[in-house]
Amino acid sequence: MLSRTRLRIVELPRPKLPSCATFPRLACRKIGKAQLFAHLNREGMTMRKIALAIAFLAGLLAPALAQKAEIEAANTKWIELFNKGDFAGVASLYTEDASVFPPGAAIVKGREAIGALWKSFAEQVTDPRLTTLDVKSFGPSAAREIGTVSLKTKSATPQEIAAKYVVLWEKVGDEWKIAIDIWNDGK
Repeated sequence: MLSRTRLRIVELPRPKLPSCATFPRLACRKIGKAQLFAHLNREGMTMRKIALAIAFLAGLLAPALAQKAEIEAANTKWIELFNKGDFAGVASLYTEDASVFPPGAAIVKGREAIGALWKSFAEQVTDPRLTTLDVKSFGPSAAREIGTVSLKTKSATPQEIAAKYVVLWEKVGDEWKIAIDIWNDGK
């Protein structure tokens, strides 16, 4: 046996519409409520667009700032290994196929040759200090770093040497590695 249920249609109260007094810019205009809602919708869309733009920019900046911090940490490790005389460790901070472009010399390719290069440099200089000036992200796995370096010569009267550098970093696994390293004298 089927039972019949009576449906009762109830009219819900209409939402109270804002008055033009609520919106002083519109109070002097004689506009209908439909126009008021269209105006409010446009303002809402503008605010949404601004919020989306801010979220987009934040999404771009956060990884770039993280990359800079990770690269500066790798630079700190490079300095520690250099000062310890661990040139195999220094070379391990480079990609397998890395290239180094020392001023006035031939291109040095590969980790083994790069380790030997830094070992020969360490016979002449000490106390490297790197200052990162800028890191530009080229996506999640590549970045360019611009900076300055200062070193002290190991001569009887030590002198400070200043140089500027550009490094192309590549993310290999979870670590940043140097793919290209080039520098020249001066700041």
